[in-house]
Amino acid sequence: MTRKKRERRKKRDRPKRCPKCPHRLEKQYPEKALKDAVTAVNNKTMTIYRASKHYKVPSSTIHDHAKKKYRTTLKGGTGPLLTPEEENSLKNLINWCANRGWALNSRMLKEYVKAVVGRSRRKTAMKPSGPSDNWINKFMTKHNLSFKGGETVSQGKTKVSMAVLTDLHTKLRKFIVENGIEGCLDRIINADETGFSKETQKKKEKVISQVGKSRTIRRQYFDLEHTTAMIATTAAGETLPVFLIFKDTLPDHGDWLDGVPKSWRYGTSPTGFMNADLYTKWMDWMCSTVLKPKLRRGPMLLIIDNSSTHMPLMAIDIAREHGLGNQTLPANSSHIVQPNDKIYNHLKNKVSEVSMNFHWLTNQTISKRWFPKVLNHAIKAAFTKKVVLDAWEMSSLSPQNIDKIDKDYILIDGNRNVQFEEGLLNVTSCELF
Repeated sequence: MTRKKRERRKKRDRPKRCPKCPHRLEKQYPEKALKDAVTAVNNKTMTIYRASKHYKVPSSTIHDHAKKKYRTTLKGGTGPLLTPEEENSLKNLINWCANRGWALNSRMLKEYVKAVVGRSRRKTAMKPSGPSDNWINKFMTKHNLSFKGGETVSQGKTKVSMAVLTDLHTKLRKFIVENGIEGCLDRIINADETGFSKETQKKKEKVISQVGKSRTIRRQYFDLEHTTAMIATTAAGETLPVFLIFKDTLPDHGDWLDGVPKSWRYGTSPTGFMNADLYTKWMDWMCSTVLKPKLRRGPMLLIIDNSSTHMPLMAIDIAREHGLGNQTLPANSSHIVQPNDKIYNHLKNKVSEVSMNFHWLTNQTISKRWFPKVLNHAIKAAFTKKVVLDAWEMSSLSPQNIDKIDKDYILIDGNRNVQFEEGLLNVTSCELF
């Protein structure tokens, strides 16, 4: 026999890899042969060596199965945790709760499964602690569910309805048509304030450190008392000058205005928050200076939330005198339909980034003295024309399109204590805590 023939035969006789598990060799014997070999050994009609030769099964495999190291039959006596009807009911319950602001987490889901299995008294392979994470993941995949980071909102915000938002759109449309500003996007304004403090610095940002070190200390670079920025944007993508409010007093350093637009204005309050007097001052500045050229050509519309600080009679009179119409947003709806709210989170991230870079280059902690300069750089990066236009579009206000409203924020009204709707789940009460 030639060398090539020997190599071909050797390759042909080499055990093949299992197609399901490539790291394992494919079995070279049928399951029946293994079963007969193990039976012969257990009945002492053959030794392991003779059974291996007779049935062509490896002796080590016969030994392991004869000693019951492996099971030769399927484990019996248990069934699936839930029936198809119970799985469908559980899926409906999950969606029912999620649509009403009571979304279940993994622990609660396991408790519900334990309760259903316990009441059915079926024999299952479930452990006393509940279904395994693997079962939960398979159930989620099967029913098109997934774990997501839940967003916590106040009780008031959960009561916003589509009827209220539809009424808002109707009022805005009426004002725009009656005052002839349809298509004049630069004449529609949204203004709102946002606050900055020590918490603006990112607390959980990952940093680089040596392997094996238990903790890495990071210096605090943002040490600012609460400061409020009143920012206004137009539906045309413009960002108007900022009104900045400091706590107690203005910065006492002569260079705190360096690198800051001269068009900005400043105020103080005992808390660093907006109040009625400062809002009146802001309204007067906007009407008499910032918006004066546009107001001379015709009326404009200001969209603002219904905070009590935005309702002083003097500010309303100033706006009416200059032809600036006011439309307040419905209570607790600013997170849905206020354009500026769509950008503020991005702005605060930019403030944190700019502050860290400034601290790294100058070794200065961000305080009143440096904050205006930092905020100016952050606003330039966050409030670009494209970002502002996208925010107005996402809020459904420009162009007006109620279908753009994020329906995930509109919860179905319901009472958790009432009986679940038919087809949800037979178990309507079980101990979760």
